[in-house]
This record gives sequence, structure tokens and C-alpha cells, in this order.
Amino acid sequence: MRLLNVRTLKLEEHFDVSIPHYSILSHTWGAQEVVYSHIRQDGYKAGSSSKVDGCIAQAIKDGLDYVWIDTCCIDKSSSAELSEAINSIFAWYWGCVVCYACLVDVPDDVEEWDVDNDEDGADINSAFAKSRWFTRGWTLQELLAPDNVVFFSVGWLPIGRKLESAAQKMSWAAGRKTTRREDRAYSLLGIFGVNMPMLYGEGDSAFARLQEEILRVSDDESLLAWGYGLPPPGDSRLLARTTDEFSACGHVCRFGLSPQHYTMTNKGLQISWLISDVLQPQSCSLALLHCGVLKADNGGMAYEYIGDPAA
Repeated sequence: MRLLNVRTLKLEEHFDVSIPHYSILSHTWGAQEVVYSHIRQDGYKAGSSSKVDGCIAQAIKDGLDYVWIDTCCIDKSSSAELSEAINSIFAWYWGCVVCYACLVDVPDDVEEWDVDNDEDGADINSAFAKSRWFTRGWTLQELLAPDNVVFFSVGWLPIGRKLESAAQKMSWAAGRKTTRREDRAYSLLGIFGVNMPMLYGEGDSAFARLQEEILRVSDDESLLAWGYGLPPPGDSRLLARTTDEFSACGHVCRFGLSPQHYTMTNKGLQISWLISDVLQPQSCSLALLHCGVLKADNGGMAYEYIGDPAA
């Protein structure tokens, strides 16, 4: 792992158990970035980038000697190194002492806000909540992997800190953009700890495959709570079509009860559920999920099955 020493401003290589404590910078790329080739030989020159300067200053303030910045620490001219970095990046974010999320489009006078708190509707429309950082697909794992994420404005003033069921993780992905449709699914692989082949050209099928892979390794039924808080989809299906169908699931959490055993088969999902038949307003059956809403009064959630409850 290549790290930038904040005291010497030089790049250093560290391996496995020798990797020191470090902070990490999460940001969206701009037109002018300091990259590996600029600092490879002579190191970073203070004043070259306000973003890098702020990251270094904050690390020193936090008592850390090293930072990891993707633009500076990855040699993107090497396809092998770039591939290794993409496969390791979730672990690198998970292993950092603190992640600094620099929101360069948020002014210094923005009101401080807790990213987990959306009780104040005005905050949702703030510059903080509208930052480009929250719309990019690849920054999602940078939010979820580290235990400690601190958000900073353009001038490096702290503006907030960063729960998480499968539905909550998906809700963070809702509305985010990637250049290729498939990357909306592929960028979530590390977050859910699953692996699957990347098949560019498959379009939205990538997201269906992602959900199936999550179901293979997880018993978190909140993944099936998509559509909560949204108008009924008008069709009967088990899996969501896009992360946008989780947009209102930010407060959906798992219950502490042991869920039923379920498996993915060649014919689909096989699961044992408690089924309740409902006659009004239309005849249907409800399967009770082991998840609920944090702000509800112990209210459960259900997956609505249209058709034969015995199917």
C-alpha cells in the first residue's frame, strides 16, 4: 500500500502488518488534480492543491503521519496496479483510522448536519445534502466501509459525521450516477461483501444478479423491503429493478429475530415465511419480513405477494 507521509510529503510503500495508522481522503475528482506522476520523485509540493493541503493538515491535527489519496497514491498508468487498487480499495477504506470526505461544492458557511439525521426537512435541501459527492456511485463504499467518516466543506471546516441494513445501504445508493449502467451494481460489490463476474453490456440485469448474490450469503430480509414509502409498483416481483426503489428505506432496520432459512435455487428463491391472507382492498397474501422502520411504533414490514399464496 502506497501512502503519503504528511511530515516529509514523500510517498512510501508499506506492506501487510507494517502498514501504519493512516487517514484517507474521499472526494470527487475535478479538472485539476495532483496525481501520482506529479509527486513520484520529488514528493508533494505544499500549496499545489487546497484539497491535498487540507487533508494533510487535518491528518497532522489528528496525530496521524500518513494519508492515502487515490489520485496521489495509485499509478493509474499501470493497469495491473489499477486493478489491484480497485479490488483492495474497500479494505483500505475499512482499515483507515478516519475517512475525510471533502465536499468541494459545499461552502464553509453551511449549517453543521448529522448525515444520519433527516428529521429537519430543511437540512435535506441544504448544500450538504445536495453535494455531488452524494450522487457518485464509487463514493458509496467510501461512506460505508470506514467506521469513522467526517465531512468537510470546501475550506476544510467540519460539517458532520456519518447504520446499516441491506435496505439502508441500498438507500444510500439511490440516485447515485455512474458512467455505465452496470457500475451502479458493480460499485456495491465490496459494500455487501460479494463477488460476481462483471459483464458489461448486461445493463440492469447486473443489479438483479447483485441482489441474488447478496441473498446467497446474507439472511438480511430488508433487501426485500424495496418500495417502502413509494407508490405501489403495479406488478408482483421479488427483487428491485434499481437502487432508486430503496430511496425511502433509510430507516429500515433488521429485527433481532432469527429469519427463516432461504436459498437461491435454479427456479428462484426458496423460503419459508409466515403468510397472512388479506381480502381488502384486494385479495392478496402478505409475507412478514424480519425488518421494520426505526421511527415506527414496532411496526413490521411485509412483502406483498399477488397471486397464489401457496406458490
